[in-house]
Amino acid sequence: MSILSTHNLSVGFKNGGIVTTLLSQMNLTLEEGTLTALIGRNGAGKSTLLRAVSGSERPLGGSIIVNGKDLSRLPYSEVARMIALVSTERLMVGALTVREMVELGRQPHTGFMGRLDAKDREVVNRALASTRIMHMSEKMMSQLSDGERQKVMIARALAQETPVIILDEPTAFLDVANRIRTMQLLSQLAHEQGKAVLLSSHDISQTLRLADSLWLVTSDSRVECGTPAEILEHGAMDKVFAPGWHIRFNRQLMDYDYEE
Repeated sequence: MSILSTHNLSVGFKNGGIVTTLLSQMNLTLEEGTLTALIGRNGAGKSTLLRAVSGSERPLGGSIIVNGKDLSRLPYSEVARMIALVSTERLMVGALTVREMVELGRQPHTGFMGRLDAKDREVVNRALASTRIMHMSEKMMSQLSDGERQKVMIARALAQETPVIILDEPTAFLDVANRIRTMQLLSQLAHEQGKAVLLSSHDISQTLRLADSLWLVTSDSRVECGTPAEILEHGAMDKVFAPGWHIRFNRQLMDYDYEE
């Protein structure tokens, strides 16, 4: 079942009176219980697209529908109960414990005063358990590794109790082992908790193995959609880089390779 869809969506940025369109006329869908990966070269507009569909940045045109409602017409408080965003920004939160950080995910439900009741604490405990970080709930954020911090931010998004979770490069600062663990965790959360998880990634081999569907940004600024098998069958992976880049998809490596 579709939980989020876009209609003729265009994204980009404005600088003074100059409008730069990065991606346009996109008709995309996110399904409940699936992991969708956004793939494309740097500068192609992936982060801009994610900010638009998360409601944190206005698109240049078109519409985004979440649970049957136009995202642009919803107050921030309602958007925050529908969509959780995990960005690449490294927040300066060393003075908080892991539990306190995850509890911040309840803010859309607790209001300005932020008082947690028994239900809120139960949701936080479930989020900590789902991400397997309950054992370090009293550790300070400043004491965590990059992989541990990323799990905390995912737990905070889970505590937000939204049907949609959007992550911008969730494995960007992680070593190989933690990249694999994080991708497996996100796939598990999508399938077991019925979340629509959307993430951008440069970890191509893991993405192709674990994603249920792909949004692939091509070198001519179009977005092709399909399952990994469909994208591979149609040769769309070769459209990410223009011919002048001399980079081609290597089916044996299941990753991109420089072409002499």
